Amino acid sequence: MGIRTGSPPWRSMGSADVKHPVDERDHLISIRPAIASDAPAIARLHVDSWRSTYCGIVPDAVLDSLDADERAETWRNQILDSTRNGFVLVAEDPDRAIVGFVSGGPERTGDYPGYTGEVYAIYLDDVWQGCGIGRDLIRAGAHCLNERGHQSMLIWALTQNPACGFYRRLGGATIARQEIQMARTSLEETAFGWKNIAVLLDQ
Repeated sequence: MGIRTGSPPWRSMGSADVKHPVDERDHLISIRPAIASDAPAIARLHVDSWRSTYCGIVPDAVLDSLDADERAETWRNQILDSTRNGFVLVAEDPDRAIVGFVSGGPERTGDYPGYTGEVYAIYLDDVWQGCGIGRDLIRAGAHCLNERGHQSMLIWALTQNPACGFYRRLGGATIARQEIQMARTSLEETAFGWKNIAVLLDQ
């Protein structure tokens, strides 16, 4: 299924030069707008991704406290509220299981002139990483922002997150850093920005 916002369907095929367990099957990933009933699956993936990505980076107390049921309600509300200014998209495998998601909307602080859109979150099941799905989720998110009148965007990530290299490869420029606190531990976030998201739409 494609993105039902007037865009062509985004499809993500496994890379021929990177072998993964899922490469043994013919897999076609579809990206579509999330609906309220997707919230539990999004929340589970969100929690699982935090625990796998941030183990050894974010304090264990924070990771241990994550609750998929609580996050499901948050995601349900975000999906229902995203119809006008924001968006939540999910990536589905051939069995219609959710393997990734991206959300975004207007830049939330107003502190970064020239960057009007923002990707709030993007996560992908570990098994599917390296297949090009993350790139397609970013591209689909950029398309949604473009449809809502945004020609630029930024995304925040923990500086120690391996995904920072991914954003740089997609052309994201480092535009800011800030310190945040989690369980009395100081962590650094980096903002990556695209002045013209057309470069993402063309990839």
